[in-house]
Order: sequence, then structure tokens, then C-alpha cells
Amino acid sequence: MDMTVRLDRYCLGLSELGHDVFAVCCRGAGDGFPYPVLSYENFDQLANPLFWRSLRADLAIVITWNRMSAYLEAAQSSGQRVIAIADTDGQLSSRLFLKARLRREWADDSADAMARTRLLWRYLKLYLFRWRQEDKEFVRSTELSHRVVFANEGARRNFVRCLILHGRGDLSERLAVVPYPVDVAFLDQSPDRRCPRAIAVGRWNDAQKNSGLLARSIEGYYRDGGDWEIQVVGGGGESAFLKLATQYPLFRILGKLPPSEIAKLLASSRVLLCTSRWESGPIVAFEALASGCTIVTTPLPSIISFLENGRGGRSSASHKPPDFLTSMREEFSAWDHGLRSTADLSSQWRSQLRFQRICAELVQGF
Repeated sequence: MDMTVRLDRYCLGLSELGHDVFAVCCRGAGDGFPYPVLSYENFDQLANPLFWRSLRADLAIVITWNRMSAYLEAAQSSGQRVIAIADTDGQLSSRLFLKARLRREWADDSADAMARTRLLWRYLKLYLFRWRQEDKEFVRSTELSHRVVFANEGARRNFVRCLILHGRGDLSERLAVVPYPVDVAFLDQSPDRRCPRAIAVGRWNDAQKNSGLLARSIEGYYRDGGDWEIQVVGGGGESAFLKLATQYPLFRILGKLPPSEIAKLLASSRVLLCTSRWESGPIVAFEALASGCTIVTTPLPSIISFLENGRGGRSSASHKPPDFLTSMREEFSAWDHGLRSTADLSSQWRSQLRFQRICAELVQGF
């Protein structure tokens, strides 16, 4: 199993439910992990039914990205039951989601014109001729999973469309929606006052997070006289945002912060800004809603689906700065005019995001 930032939370929740839990990872990757760890030497072992049989487990929870069919087939052959955590936005078929698929690779700003031409040609061939072959892997992965879990309804709906495209709509019965667990620090904050402040959290040297869109939107906001504080959290932000920090006193770069500090910041802020090009359902969005923040996001189905028709925030019309800036202004104005009261929202999400509840939903029926 992949040793992600969430794995210890799944282990904790399952333990609280009375399950004996252990993690499986490549040798050395689990050093210091707070739960028992079993290791494999190389990935080839995961394709061997004998390896899965040696685990003597009743249930395997595997982060698959809707792939890993060779490993899942070995698990099935050993008699292992499998819950697959998809960790995708469900937009997997180039035939249906060409623009979304292309946006992920087009994000590389270092690519020259020739590289972009080759990329366009490759996706054109995928769209016209090769999509069935490429899509076989996610269909097979679903066939070999007893349950496939997405973090939100938008991602699940996207994937249902992919299955229907291949005549396997029957597999949609295996799909479930269970949100990602968040650090307990985000479930216990109760501020009395929220500052007129928005924050953005991410790895800002990662093209996925689209620091350029955020920087241009913030610059437009302050150039037009905006009076909210905006703070950026996470590594890699200096090169993208340093100019803004020198020009506008209300803007700050905070760098990397521990979860406890991010929790305090979210709990005393009003809005989370999300400029990502794609997301499976970012953990920080769940953290924000649990903290009582609303969200301004780019038009990502995986986030829009849990904004509850505007109660949890709003989406921009496109990934372009003018549209994102418009959504920022509208959401800030809603707060300034007393149209946002998020106590009920945070209470609802805190209840949903408790480790024990998430894990109970995850293994329900097994």
C-alpha cells in the first residue's frame, strides 16, 4: 500500500472500530510509521498471489488510482477482498475528457512549441484511435475491486460516464463516495471571530496548483483596491509571489506550516482559494469546510460537487484570471454583507470527517 499522508488516519479509524490493522509498503518506506508494517522487496511481489496469501488479511484497502489491475488480480486469486481508493477525479477516458486530460500535461511551462505539438498529436491519436486500449486498465481495475471509493460525488459521476462508455455501467454499483480523512487539528477549532482574510494552501512549485493563476488574480484584486488580507501557505511560493509581497502590504507568504498552525489559520479566516488545474478532491478543501471556511475554486467537478449549490463557496467560470477574480470578489462580498454563516457547515463536515465515521463507511458491508 502507498504510504500517503492519509494512511495513518485510516489505520487509526479502523483501529478505533476494533480492527487489527497493519500497513504494507516497500521495504524502508514504513520506517517510523506508528502501526505495524509488512514489507515487500519489489513491486513484482504484489503481482504474486502467494504474497497476498501470506498477509493472512481479511480485507485489503489499496490506493490504486483506478489502475494496478495486475496487483488486484493477484489479490483476487488469493481469495483477498479488495477496497480500492481511487484517488482520482474520475476523468480518465481521453474520449470523454480530452480537455481535462490535456490540461494536466500542458501545465508544464518549460515545454517548447515542438513538445506541445507532439503532445497534441499524441492526444489526438488517443482520442481518435487508441482510447479503448488505454481505458482497458481502469475497467479491469474496477472489475477486480469489490468496492471503488472516490472522495466526492463529482469524481464518482465522471467515472460512471467512463464505465458507461465501455458498456460496463453495471460496475457503477461498486462505486462509493467517502471523503478523505483530515488531521484531528482541523476538527477541534472554534474561533469566535473571522478576519476578512483568504488563504491558499499548496505546493506552489507544482504545476498542478497553478501559482500563476493565483498570482495574477491576487494582483488584480489589490490593483482594484481590495482590502482583504490574502496569505499563501506552502513551499515553493517565494518565486511565484515575492513581487506581490513587496507591492501589497495585505499580502503575505507564510511558507510551510505544520497542520496545527494551518488549522488555526483556517479557523480564523473566511475563504480558501483553490486555483488547481485538476484535483481528485483536495484534502485542504475538506479541512477548510471543517474549519468553517468557504471555497473559491476553479471549475473542477471534484470540488464543485461538495460546495452544496453555493453554501460552501463558488466556482469560477474558467481557469482564466478574470473569471477567478470575479468569483473571489463575489465570495468576499457575500461575507462582507453578512450572507455567510458557516457554523452549521463546519459542524456538518466535522461530523462527516471523523476518522471513525470515514472508516466505518469505507468498510461498510465487509
